[in-house]
Amino acid sequence: MSEYGENDIAVVAMECKIPMASDPDMLWNLLNDRKCSITDLSNSQLEENGINASVYSSEDYVRKASILGGIDGFDAPYFDMSNIEADVLDVQQRMMLQSAILLLNRANIDPDRYSKRMGVFAGCAFSSYLFGVLARNDLVASLGEMIIRHGNDKDFLATRLSYKLNLTGPSLNIQSSCSTGLVAIHC
Repeated sequence: MSEYGENDIAVVAMECKIPMASDPDMLWNLLNDRKCSITDLSNSQLEENGINASVYSSEDYVRKASILGGIDGFDAPYFDMSNIEADVLDVQQRMMLQSAILLLNRANIDPDRYSKRMGVFAGCAFSSYLFGVLARNDLVASLGEMIIRHGNDKDFLATRLSYKLNLTGPSLNIQSSCSTGLVAIHC
């Protein structure tokens, strides 16, 4: 008889994407070295992002950001998406799909061959990415507003992940402001 109960949970793998740490080992090194992943922004970086010099010259302006790299490397065909559908998909959803694949690989789990149910408990913030997509009339006309809304609405994150990876357990979107990640883990 096993010493573990039916409702026990085992963490068999971790995956993360944060500024200056694209995997758990890099995150551990960042923490171990007591390094901060917040970057100081130069005048040229601010100007490239449309910040006027009169704004960033103010002594009250915070010239720092957490910059996440690698957001443009998404393999749309792997997830059975057209490139244009992937282009309108919120970056958070793209990164979650990629991270989930890396996580399953790290855990040596193939969801198509895994016979037990696997659930998704996830949450993300509302993203302003949608505003840029909606400003492109050509995309809205070619794809339709529904696809664009579904690709950018935070409430489709968990179900999209479950559908694309053929996961058959519960699929819940969690929203609890700053505690979303902790509540998702608790679920």
